[in-house]
Amino acid sequence: MRRDPGVQMGAEMIFDIRQTKTGFDMEWQARVGDQDMVFIRAPFSRDCFLAEIQAKDYSQRLVFDPSDLSFGNKLKDRLSFRLYEDEKYIGHLVGNTRKERKGLFAAYPYYEYQYREALLSGYEVGFGRKGLYLCVYEGQEQIAVVEKKLSVTDFKDEYICYLLESRQYRKVIPFVIYYDTIQYGDVMERAVHSKKKDALNTIQKDLIAKFDRSFIPRVLEQDGIRPGSLKEEHKECNNE
Repeated sequence: MRRDPGVQMGAEMIFDIRQTKTGFDMEWQARVGDQDMVFIRAPFSRDCFLAEIQAKDYSQRLVFDPSDLSFGNKLKDRLSFRLYEDEKYIGHLVGNTRKERKGLFAAYPYYEYQYREALLSGYEVGFGRKGLYLCVYEGQEQIAVVEKKLSVTDFKDEYICYLLESRQYRKVIPFVIYYDTIQYGDVMERAVHSKKKDALNTIQKDLIAKFDRSFIPRVLEQDGIRPGSLKEEHKECNNE
């Protein structure tokens, strides 16, 4: 059953993505404040993964089918998630590795994301119990930071998305669903009142440098929120 995705995205640059259903079928809801923005549903399948992303004015599909060789038979091609918008193929997402200098621990993982003509990169940066972030770049410009809530109840992950420009949300939402699926999918997992904490300690200096500590305060300031006013709220969320 298709749900009404609610309001269209306006000028807001901060929104949440929360997983609302786990188990065989998975569902997520993107919300601005208490208003629904985008609804995502991934029906269970043993053969492939399909996430249907439904907004008021557009629809997307994120598809992973390892048996589909129409894009090539290299390992990278077979591991890629395909993104379609309004039934038209517009790009892919896949894990990759980058090495910018010589030395031990110089290589680090990242996510390669082709969205239409734009080439994006995503970097997972963790500071233990202090925070876990997905830093999203378009070329050399950082366009978003996605903060993962560390405390997880009943396998339902939650994210806070910070964007400098609200028009980027169409790119960011599929990225978060891809990231959540491959890193924290918990397919077929069900629980009642279970709790766990996710933590990651990044050690690669080049990877840590991808996290711009000034990015979130700049977004908060542009959105009319005093930087620091959400500090205690986020602290409580990550330590529940």
